[in-house]
Amino acid sequence: MSKGLELNGLSIKNNPFVDFTLTNLDLTKALTQVEKGKLLPEFKVGGANQSIEHNWRQFLVQGGVSIPLFATAQKSKIIASQISEKIQFEKLNLIESELQNLLNLATQNLQKAESQIQFLEKSALPQADLIIVTSQKQFRNGEISYPDFLQITQEAWTLKEQYLKAILDKLLIINELEYLTGKNL
Repeated sequence: MSKGLELNGLSIKNNPFVDFTLTNLDLTKALTQVEKGKLLPEFKVGGANQSIEHNWRQFLVQGGVSIPLFATAQKSKIIASQISEKIQFEKLNLIESELQNLLNLATQNLQKAESQIQFLEKSALPQADLIIVTSQKQFRNGEISYPDFLQITQEAWTLKEQYLKAILDKLLIINELEYLTGKNL
């Protein structure tokens, strides 16, 4: 197991969901600019040659200017687009806040799991091994019965099982941290 993961500097900025929401925010900003652009006058120029022989005397050029006269509907679309932009911004803030809370909680849980693993490695597992070895000797020498042997070793194996569960919990928390931060730890 890797001892002492670097937990400082963990950030949710690389989280794929944050990136997706940022992309949506950029898209709504671009749509707002498109809607604003529809209020500007348009200049159109076109040309065509109507001759099969490509004669310049039959070349046609057209041009035009379109100016929006009734802009009320377009202004309403701009306002709606700006509201959509604000909604996306608030959504981004909410997502970042929730992910940051989850990151803080996962960091705390990882520290708890590591302290539990350290306790089990330093005191509980050596005691469990000693209990198993001692009870096996006592059983072989006939000092304890088989039901007593099972009961004594069951407690030791329960401690070993708790150790394995603590390691599993730590790995699951690390996996969650990797998801939240968007990088391998």
